[in-house]
Amino acid sequence: MPEIDLRWPGAAGFDFIWLQILGYIGWPHDPAKRDARLARYFAEQLAGLSTRKMEEVRIQQLIAQSELTREEADRFRSTALEADQRFAEPARHRVTETFEEFGWFRALLSVAGDSPFPLAEVATTGRILVTIRSIEVHHRKEFPGGGSVKKAAFLLESTDHADVSRGLIFKNEKDIKRAWGKFKDVAHLAASLILTDISRVDAATELRAVLVFLMIARDFEKFGTSFSPHARKSPLIDPTSIWSIPESLPSKLDKNGWFPLVCSMFKDVVPRLHEDDLATLRAYRV
Repeated sequence: MPEIDLRWPGAAGFDFIWLQILGYIGWPHDPAKRDARLARYFAEQLAGLSTRKMEEVRIQQLIAQSELTREEADRFRSTALEADQRFAEPARHRVTETFEEFGWFRALLSVAGDSPFPLAEVATTGRILVTIRSIEVHHRKEFPGGGSVKKAAFLLESTDHADVSRGLIFKNEKDIKRAWGKFKDVAHLAASLILTDISRVDAATELRAVLVFLMIARDFEKFGTSFSPHARKSPLIDPTSIWSIPESLPSKLDKNGWFPLVCSMFKDVVPRLHEDDLATLRAYRV
């Protein structure tokens, strides 16, 4: 099975980890687009590093506006030059090295890297896996045959949750099944994305949030590759094609020794279905 490979070069900010995760989720079968998106991230960082030429343009503007005297401008230039040599220039060098190390100059030449994230497809796929597992864990006795893609699709078709009404999740059976077929190899990541809601991660707990995200995703990976729906011999997700999370990855990323704490805090996160959803599923017929 392929394994996700998260890298954290010295020139990258912490959000680079999330960007790589989203790259795998959004483009599981297109490494060129994944690489191009990462390259654009570094290109934006490089563009954001101030240069001496930009500083000089700003100084001339301030002199013209009588906000700086010539003497003040010279002192400002000296300070800016020192700061550039100490900080900006090494940062530019590290970013350029990263581009060369990962081959991202070539990536940007081949693909623009600006494709929109397929949010509806991803959210739909994640919701299908969460629903199937919820039925199996909490509601198995009530629904003969247990969880299935058909039951989950029926539920999405028949409900009017906020995510559906806002277009964040598909409601049409054809679109639902197409999304599942295309993104099921990252369904465990999509499910974890739904359950952890990384958009609300606090800056002080980002690394712990990544570890929790990976552990939840790995938990759903094990379910998806071992659970076989009723009347099927093969597992829900093919273990030879799923983007697997290496056992060592969470501890490898952890530089602060939080991993044991996260492990001790981790509990089953499979939610129960809402009573309205259960009522809808009771009307399901094969």
